[in-house]
Amino acid sequence: MLSTLALSRTAFVRTSLRAAQGTSNSGLSLALVRAYAKASKNKNNKKEKEEPPVRPEKVGPKGSHATSTANLIPSSKRAFQDDLTQAEYDNASTKMGLSVEWSRKEAAALTARGVGLVTPSILDSVRVSLPDADKDSRIQELGTIGMREGNNLIITLFEDHYVKHVEKAVYAAKIPNVVPQKVDARTIKVVIPKPTMEARTQLAVGAAKIAEEARIQIRKTRDAVVRKYKWKPRTDEVELEQFQKLVDNRIKEVDQVLAKAKQELAK
Repeated sequence: MLSTLALSRTAFVRTSLRAAQGTSNSGLSLALVRAYAKASKNKNNKKEKEEPPVRPEKVGPKGSHATSTANLIPSSKRAFQDDLTQAEYDNASTKMGLSVEWSRKEAAALTARGVGLVTPSILDSVRVSLPDADKDSRIQELGTIGMREGNNLIITLFEDHYVKHVEKAVYAAKIPNVVPQKVDARTIKVVIPKPTMEARTQLAVGAAKIAEEARIQIRKTRDAVVRKYKWKPRTDEVELEQFQKLVDNRIKEVDQVLAKAKQELAK
């Protein structure tokens, strides 16, 4: 394009010179032509400097927009190609994971007691039934639990009438070798004895019960999905197989938690 403009400018100048030579005012015409040519050249040079280079646009497929693939899950890592079934699978996996975490927390509390570590979490399983309440309460909702002399838990309640109900709940929880003792109108002392070998054996039995409860909850989560979609062995083999693998993996995690707890309690 620039070459064409240059040629046109040159042709114009030559034509103007010839015309100027054939007139009586050739000196004046020649000066005017030269001035015009110089001004035209400066203008074109300035325009070339100001115009930025044109970059080719990056265009995707026709009718599409650029899409980030950062959050896409590779098909090789998905259990199902169908989004709805995959969503159910992910949801079930999350629920099963919560059952595993529950077993891990409970087993850790038992292990702590087995090695002589006393913490308020020992009373986490206690549920208190109050006459005027719609549901049972945790002790932490009715008062505070503190430590004293290494192996004593002190329960300080917010109301006097909570005392007898909390005592009854601690007994009902059947925590091995744990006996509540009323100190005053709002205070209960719970002495945690040093664990004996027999006590550790009982704690190991408790850990096994916790693990079995977690396994039951994991299977229930799988069964709920199967019932929802009415999957049958002959027609929905892929779905049933994938969910069974998920169950097996989560139960394996529970078994590992139990094995670790038993190992700690056997020391």
